[in-house]
Amino acid sequence: VLQALGVPVFDSGLGEAESFNLAGVEREARSRSRRSKRGGGRKPVYLEPLKTTVVRPMAEAILDERSLRAHFVCDLPCCRDAGFEGLVTRRREHFLRTRHHEVETLAATVQAAPALALEQMHEQLRSARELATRVARVVGARNGIQPPDFSHLDRWLNVIARVEAPAALPS
Repeated sequence: VLQALGVPVFDSGLGEAESFNLAGVEREARSRSRRSKRGGGRKPVYLEPLKTTVVRPMAEAILDERSLRAHFVCDLPCCRDAGFEGLVTRRREHFLRTRHHEVETLAATVQAAPALALEQMHEQLRSARELATRVARVVGARNGIQPPDFSHLDRWLNVIARVEAPAALPS
């Protein structure tokens, strides 16, 4: 959102749900097989169409719903040949590739047409909010799972609306 608003450089750090351990990815497979298999149920999965990171059980519930699956197709190398199966196990690579692609695409748009970048981000957030409403209704009702809090989408949309409002007023 900040990039779409023309703030080219900022530091937000990685949140707990977006942390990444590169050393863990680079370790030999042999050392991984020795580790205990406990505690993997709450690991986060980034779902780009929702602009949200959700816990593994929620991601699995969303991807198991036939009426929702098509919204989460990923055509990046992390998922292109693998489909939906195993997305939660590829979650780290998926997160890095997806976020990199999002930032790269938005940066190119900002470079070419700054006003279009804001409009593009607004549309993506609006679509994410509509999909979030549907996810909450479908997944929560069918699986008895408490859906995630998608209020961040409304906050981001409000930021964009405040920036767009002065431009909409006649001079």
